[in-house]
Amino acid sequence: MVWAHQDKCAIVGVGATKYYVRGQSWPRTINEMIGEAVMKACDDAGLKVEQLDGFAYYSSASAGYGEKMDTATLMEMLGIPEVGFSAAITSGGGGSAGSMGLATAALMNEDTKYCVTIMALQQYHKRLGLAYSLSEPTPESSFLQPSGLVGPGHLMSVLFRRHMHLYGTSREALGEIVISQRENAIPRETSVRRNPLTLEEYFQAPMLADPLCRLDFCLETDGAVAVITTTSDRAKDLKQKPVYIHATSTKAAARWPSPIAYSEDIDLSSLAEEVAAQLEVLAEEKQQSITVQENGEPHWNGDRLVLRQALINLVDNAIKYTQAGGRITISVAQQAKNAVIDVIDNGPGIPSELQSRVFDRFFRVDKSRSRDHGGTGLGLAIAKTGVEVQGGTLSLEPSNGAGGSIFRISLPLTDR
Repeated sequence: MVWAHQDKCAIVGVGATKYYVRGQSWPRTINEMIGEAVMKACDDAGLKVEQLDGFAYYSSASAGYGEKMDTATLMEMLGIPEVGFSAAITSGGGGSAGSMGLATAALMNEDTKYCVTIMALQQYHKRLGLAYSLSEPTPESSFLQPSGLVGPGHLMSVLFRRHMHLYGTSREALGEIVISQRENAIPRETSVRRNPLTLEEYFQAPMLADPLCRLDFCLETDGAVAVITTTSDRAKDLKQKPVYIHATSTKAAARWPSPIAYSEDIDLSSLAEEVAAQLEVLAEEKQQSITVQENGEPHWNGDRLVLRQALINLVDNAIKYTQAGGRITISVAQQAKNAVIDVIDNGPGIPSELQSRVFDRFFRVDKSRSRDHGGTGLGLAIAKTGVEVQGGTLSLEPSNGAGGSIFRISLPLTDR
């Protein structure tokens, strides 16, 4: 199922304050932090603040627990003459994506031309977790109320225990998530924690709610983020390359006992071209070429984002391990009842004695490569899991003495 507004709107500017440890943003007000984030987003987009004419809020527009975000106040403070749209979405883990959905809907309805989505938090009056104590006790809330923000972690620990029992999931999977999130934070100057983590450090962290340790929990922080969106047509004329909004919600289908999978019809040739274009700049740094070969027009019904990430991981791995001046090919073809995507390189190949381990978590063929140069050893494992969850297979194919490596994604064809 394809979202009706897919790629019709785009993010054109992002601004943020620094992250403050909980409560340490005072004496700055929530509006001061929002103003800083909005002005930075406008500068990023190449827009004047007066051009903003829409507001979408996350967290019920009550980030300060007493000082609520108010559109009229922000208009006066920022000097915005007219606003055609203002709305808020309730708080919750997916609220940031939901507020982007509000902005997209307003843009498609022509209520606004440039909509700024604001996410902000300040905890100098009350700690965020105290919200649990404001409702009447229930069997669920009674479990959460004494623990504040740690409460959801206690609930997640029970759910993850169940997942471990049903599917054999191990704590290594949690460690993978933590290490990946930390690696994403390291390049960002605003991040509070920027030191690399190892799996050994993860297992040494204090346990808070078995099997969740301290590193599985996020820091409580204050700060503000502003994201400006507009229609794709307007986005093309602005300062930054548009980041198109592909979806804010997707049709989901459960395939027991697999996790929920999100389905849409995917043109695999188009996906291969997209990934090649995205990673071309990395290949050019090593004077490598990436080409796409197409045989037929195979389509597949599944989660496009998961398949895209798996293909990105495979091509990125080929770029890393192929010598300068090398060649990388993405081949898309229809074979019998399957669609096949091959990622082929002419690099040094993988020694036969190590081929059975290439999909193991944290395994790296060249142990002399540091994490700064060789990644975490998770890319192939994540790719394999993502493909298999949706009924496909990922394998390392024989190169028949030609050298290099061939990684093959095989997917059941879609009947159209």
